[in-house]
Amino acid sequence: MLVVARNWRPPQGGGEIDLIACEDDTLVFVEVKWRASGEWSAPERNVDADKVMAVRRAARDYVRRSQADPERVRFDVIAIVGTEIEHYRGAFGAG
Repeated sequence: MLVVARNWRPPQGGGEIDLIACEDDTLVFVEVKWRASGEWSAPERNVDADKVMAVRRAARDYVRRSQADPERVRFDVIAIVGTEIEHYRGAFGAG
């Protein structure tokens, strides 16, 4: 996977995408959540409906501007607890 952008925001506002990457012919939008420890809750649980909607909206704008194929996108979540990393491929759909 090749990272092509970090902390990307649409010019008109309305969301931020932590990482945008290419994997083969798929454009991958990644939400990263971090916690020092898992004592309170798993970080991926903080990707709620509002966050998913904001990421999708920003991703649509990025796809339009980059002229990427909207059928070749994926939404992943990376959850980090201390030094442990979990990568959830296809964590949610394009909607």
